[in-house]
Amino acid sequence: DYIDPWGENLSSIAWAIRASFHSTLNATPAQLVFGRDMIFNIASIVDWRNITARKQKQIERDNVRENSKRIDFDYQVGQQVFVK
Repeated sequence: DYIDPWGENLSSIAWAIRASFHSTLNATPAQLVFGRDMIFNIASIVDWRNITARKQKQIERDNVRENSKRIDFDYQVGQQVFVK
């Protein structure tokens, strides 16, 4: 008989991912999907508008940080450029 070595491991890994807290969401994925905590039998109320606004704010902060070192350059027609 073939015993699948991944069956139990993948199940445990998936549970750990669903039960881990995400700082951007302020919840676990399981709380968002099932409306309950996976460790304690507690109902969870999800405020999707607040989560969406928080995620958008984080995206905007990341864009500002990533673009802060960007060097603007205006290319002219016929100008030589280096292409890797």
